[in-house]
Amino acid sequence: MCHNCQKIYKAIFYAMVLFTLLHSRLDANDIMFQPAKIEGDVRIRNQNVNSLELSKEFALLASDIVSNDFYINSTAYTEDQSDSNTCMNGRIHFVSRDIFYFPNQNIPSVTTTLRNCKTGKITRSESLLQGYIHSALKKHYSKVFRFLPVRNAQKIGLSRTQNPDISIFLDATGSMSYEKQAIQSFFKDSNRNTTSSSRLFAVSNGSLESSNGISLDDLAFGKPNSTDHLMIAFSRMIASKSGNSEMKINYLLLNPSHYMNSLAWISKINEARSKGFTNIILIPYQTSPSDQLNIEKIARATGSEFYNLIGSMKVGFADGKEKFLSISKGYLYISETSPLQKDDLDNSNVLIGKNRVSYEGQLNAFNIREAFEKATNNKIIKEWEFRSNLNSILNEVTEKKRYPDFSNGRKVLIRTHGEAFWININPSIKVKEKQTVIVESDYILDSYSANGIRNNPILTKVHGENYIYPKLLEFKPSEILDYINKYNLGSLRCYMYGVVEEIR
Repeated sequence: MCHNCQKIYKAIFYAMVLFTLLHSRLDANDIMFQPAKIEGDVRIRNQNVNSLELSKEFALLASDIVSNDFYINSTAYTEDQSDSNTCMNGRIHFVSRDIFYFPNQNIPSVTTTLRNCKTGKITRSESLLQGYIHSALKKHYSKVFRFLPVRNAQKIGLSRTQNPDISIFLDATGSMSYEKQAIQSFFKDSNRNTTSSSRLFAVSNGSLESSNGISLDDLAFGKPNSTDHLMIAFSRMIASKSGNSEMKINYLLLNPSHYMNSLAWISKINEARSKGFTNIILIPYQTSPSDQLNIEKIARATGSEFYNLIGSMKVGFADGKEKFLSISKGYLYISETSPLQKDDLDNSNVLIGKNRVSYEGQLNAFNIREAFEKATNNKIIKEWEFRSNLNSILNEVTEKKRYPDFSNGRKVLIRTHGEAFWININPSIKVKEKQTVIVESDYILDSYSANGIRNNPILTKVHGENYIYPKLLEFKPSEILDYINKYNLGSLRCYMYGVVEEIR
């Protein structure tokens, strides 16, 4: 009896110890960042940052980076005090202080002093801050705190994650040449952000070519391929990807005329389906209404998803006005403020409000100007680059397959510093119109977006207006694209402070 009592007491004791450890771990500030010391002339992009507040802002920036990159709790002091006094707080394990040097002509640098409050040991680390300062500081702190466990790059938490094996089966002809850059961008992002194998299977001049898709300089977008050549190449692709994989996604991007032999394609796509492929048909923007119906029939018969691509071009007129011309599903769409979006095609009420005209013949990137002038008797005097939403569709659909829990995300229009920007958020985030928010997210290039960028909903958090964040990482939408291009970044993590105007 007493022996059993001892077991019970011992279990209760260990449970209490475990609870105490976990509770202190959640509440403790393991690293305290002191206000930084700054020497030299700091040129700040963000005009909202007061030069007198820079010391605190750099401490907030350090705390923000370390909290996101490592399994550790950190915070920043708003008032300067000695490291020894800070260590007297028993809940602080390390005290960190940065000294930044900003010489006039030379590369800036940082020296970090780290004090271990328990042992009293002090270590110093120095780094040059080359390129974008946030990226440079991430590398620096990975050196300073190399003893800490690193967070997973995606920070998904308990959400389900799959790493699909991605293939794009491409009909590489002249009419598809406008998609070259979008395909390259997708494969660069895919190979950088996933551990899966992504391949491009392109049929060029009747021959199948397989590559990682990152460089297409040697791929000829030439004369039309025959349907027979495409079917033979499709069978070869299926055979080459016969190995076991967690998920196999196959995107088909073919000229719409090849789907005329619908029964043969239904058989081929179902064969791929039987071998574990999830098939997704990308419908080119030059597809006629009759071809559209035929492709939708093939998709239904094969259990395939299908997405309509949209091609758009901004144009200007003699009176100074500008419009966006878009083509999809065999129609020409005219809008005032932005290119036609995928959501517009799915929403008949939006389409009713658009100026949509038919065109005799096949609409494409080469005749969109002629089609508009013929339909409206309005002469175009200036035109911008033609672009499509292919990269947007590929990234969006692939993200939904990788993270099934985020498949029903929403779009939120944020008004910030006089600019409006649509962000994508996961369905668990609660927001309402007219609410002031602080959006934390990662942004990548997206040539079809009105701002040239889009956010990653998987890495997006929405905070209340009183949330404390480093102002050095606050950006306007118009600034993000410039910084990604200037520093050749794969993505840019930053904050936006604004008001929710609309929710979709």
